[in-house]
Amino acid sequence: PNPENRVYLSEDEIDEDGVPVAKLTYKPGENDWKMMRYMQDRIAEIARAVDAFDFKTQDYLDADGIYRTPAWHLLGTARMGKTPDMSVVNRWNQAWEVPNLFVVDGSVFTTGGVVNPTPTISALALRAAEHIRDNFQALRTTTRSMAA
Repeated sequence: PNPENRVYLSEDEIDEDGVPVAKLTYKPGENDWKMMRYMQDRIAEIARAVDAFDFKTQDYLDADGIYRTPAWHLLGTARMGKTPDMSVVNRWNQAWEVPNLFVVDGSVFTTGGVVNPTPTISALALRAAEHIRDNFQALRTTTRSMAA
């Protein structure tokens, strides 16, 4: 996690409804670069081991040296945790401050791994749905989040 990487609302740009547009700041950290370089080296080793004659790797830097990957897994903007002071949602993906709001995407992750997060997101969504199903009577009238 890098506290400098964030999503925020623009102070000077609005959409057609007059709502500030979301802006994204993201810059890979040194460990991110180390992991990317390591994988590029492994790809080159594999290519040479199978006598590949034409292969390319990509560091996703544009002409200005800005990292611009074509795919993103945005994670961590509504992190899951044990207490409201350290997180946005409880272990059931239920928002601490809006009790019947369930966040079931990658934003609940506290950090990212090195593989595609989709299976974990799917598992968390299923778990949240089962919790809602199993506790619907209590949830439908609650005014505060259930205990973590």
